[in-house]
Amino acid sequence: MTLQRLDLRTVLYDVVEKYIAGYFDNDVLEKGETEWYESEVSIPATDVDDLIKEASISSIPDVFAVDGSSRTFISSKGVVSIASVSISSNRYPLVGVYPSVSGLPNLDLSVPFIALASSFKYPGITPFLYCNNMISTVSIDGTPFSSFQNPETIEAEIRLALETEAILSSKINSGSLLIVDGPIFPPSIFLRYQVKEKLSRRRKTILNDKKVVGIVKRLDKSQFLRSSLREDFRKEFVIRYKVDPLAFLNDEAFLLRLYDTVESRPYKPIVVGPFRKEDETEVFINYLVYPFHPYVKRFSVLRIETTTKDMEVPNIISSLDFTKDGIPSVLAMADSSAKAVTSGILRVISTIMERIGVQASFSSRIGVET
Repeated sequence: MTLQRLDLRTVLYDVVEKYIAGYFDNDVLEKGETEWYESEVSIPATDVDDLIKEASISSIPDVFAVDGSSRTFISSKGVVSIASVSISSNRYPLVGVYPSVSGLPNLDLSVPFIALASSFKYPGITPFLYCNNMISTVSIDGTPFSSFQNPETIEAEIRLALETEAILSSKINSGSLLIVDGPIFPPSIFLRYQVKEKLSRRRKTILNDKKVVGIVKRLDKSQFLRSSLREDFRKEFVIRYKVDPLAFLNDEAFLLRLYDTVESRPYKPIVVGPFRKEDETEVFINYLVYPFHPYVKRFSVLRIETTTKDMEVPNIISSLDFTKDGIPSVLAMADSSAKAVTSGILRVISTIMERIGVQASFSSRIGVET
């Protein structure tokens, strides 16, 4: 039977009893959400004088957002990663989630949301025998998952695979603006080259049908912009704006100081860019500094990836409703609902494991309770 026809708790009990219990021992350690750090570079796609612009209020089209969540457990016998994905929109707050949860609209997906990696090397086709539409023991590139891999690699792959399938979902209207959490294409960090390429090829198939936008939130750990202002362009930039990007440890600190230099009260959103990412598919990057209030010195700083060079998308993003955390509300809804599903799965699996005699460690019990 398909996942949609079964109660999720029943499905998870079966999964734990038949698959996870055999892999896991007593000493289970939880790992939380992973983050990625970029290793790519970009180049300015405009002159220094045109690099900074005030965002304009724009009419808002149909906007969808896709975000995933993942959690990882590690034990002496192997690794299990779980993931979920959610789609939200500015018309209907919650379009659907996967895996399906009672009471929430579901997405018509049939891809694994649990990945298992054994500490033992199984011969021949054994790992493939444990794969189905809910569980995968094999990577997208055809190699069995192994606990010798970085756990973040397994977690990132299963989450990004779910997000990619959600992006391709028929639930998202053709011609709409589609926001994904993170870069448009999966980052190199945590993913093997073959996996990254396969996921990227899947995502490229929708670029002509939907306006895909990537939003990167954690710029306090990014140096992408700093590394994009190089050599002669950097010298011109310093002369023009009196701010040296290399004087700052991260992009967020640099952008906030730059905003102080070019703007004053009443504060308005500004866009810094575009930059062109050096990749097979042309991707343009803009940075949005969004004030929470015209007279309060508090800002959201986001990186926006698009496949077009114009200001249309940055203007639309700056015109959306933002949460108090500085994230477009439509993306925050997808984020929170995906995390709620993953957290629920975590609690159910932990409860079932204890019921069948597989005791979680102290740190894992704390993670389940929070």
